[in-house]
Amino acid sequence: METSKKGNRMIRYGRPEDAPALIGEIPVLGRRIIRSTAKKALPAHQMDNFEITLLLSGSLTWLINGVLLPQQPQELLITCPHDHLASPGDSLSRSDAYFLQIDLSPRAGSPWPAAELQRFRSLLRELGSVPLRTAPAGVEGILSELMREHQQRDGYSASRCRLLLGELLVKLGRSLRPAQDPARDLILAFLRRRIAVDFDIATMASELGASSAWLRQECRRLFSRSPVELVREFRLAQARRLIVAGRLSISDIALACGFSSPQYFAQVFTRLTGVCPRDYRRALAEGSGRLVIDHKRITQFLDGHFGDA
Repeated sequence: METSKKGNRMIRYGRPEDAPALIGEIPVLGRRIIRSTAKKALPAHQMDNFEITLLLSGSLTWLINGVLLPQQPQELLITCPHDHLASPGDSLSRSDAYFLQIDLSPRAGSPWPAAELQRFRSLLRELGSVPLRTAPAGVEGILSELMREHQQRDGYSASRCRLLLGELLVKLGRSLRPAQDPARDLILAFLRRRIAVDFDIATMASELGASSAWLRQECRRLFSRSPVELVREFRLAQARRLIVAGRLSISDIALACGFSSPQYFAQVFTRLTGVCPRDYRRALAEGSGRLVIDHKRITQFLDGHFGDA
C-alpha cells in the first residue's frame, strides 16, 4: 500500500489492506516519509514480532517499555516480541525511515533449520536489550533491496528476500560480536576476572605479561579508549547490568564492580549517564517515560565491545 497525506508518504507491504509480503519471515516491510508532523500516527501497542527501524533522516522519539529514547539518523531501533512501543502523543516527527518486522518461527519451507532459527532469535533478543545502536555498514542497502524486490515481484523475488534477510542478520550478528582478536580477548578476560578488585594500570599490564606502553596502544586500537577509561566504562557496563537485574543493592553493586565506595560509583555513573543509579533503577521499576536517559552514553560500551562481557 502507498498512501500520501499532507506531503507525508508511506509504502508498506504485509498488512491486510496492503499488497502481501513476499516471505513469512518478513510479515511487514515499509518506508515512512514524514514531511510534517503526523498526529495520531502510531498508537501505543505491544509488539508481536521483532521489528527493526532504520532512521535515514530527521529524528524520532520512542517510548519503549516506559523509557523515552531519541533516535538519530543511521541508528537502528530494535524491538522484541512483547515490548511496549509508543511515540509521545502518538505522533511522528519529520523523518524518513525503513521498518520491517521479522518472524523467525519454525515454518514449512524455511531455508533455515530449527537450531539456526533459534540462534537468530537469540541474536535479535540480545540486540533488543540495547534498543538503539548505530547501523552496520550495508544495512540501508539491504533494506532498499528488500523494498525493490517487493515492488518488482518476479519469480526470484521471494528467494532473494530470504537471502537478503540472512545477510541482514549476519551483519547484525557480526556487529555485536566483533572479529576475535587475541589482545582483545586477553584484556576483556582480565577485566572480567578482576572487576571487583582495585588495581592500577601497571598491575594490569604486568598480569597480562606486557608493558604499560603496549596496553595503552592496544586499548586505543581496540576500544578507542585509554586503559583508565576502558576499566571505568567496563565497570559501569557491568554495574548497569546488575541494576537492570534488580537483585543487588546499589551499595553491593558498587563493591561488586570495583568502585571504592557507593558514593564514588554514583558520581561516576551520573557523570557518564546523566542520571544517578537509584533514579535509573526507579525509572526502570516505574516504567517512567518522564525520565529521558542519554541512551548513547549509557550503552556506549555494551554495544559492540562488551556484548559478551
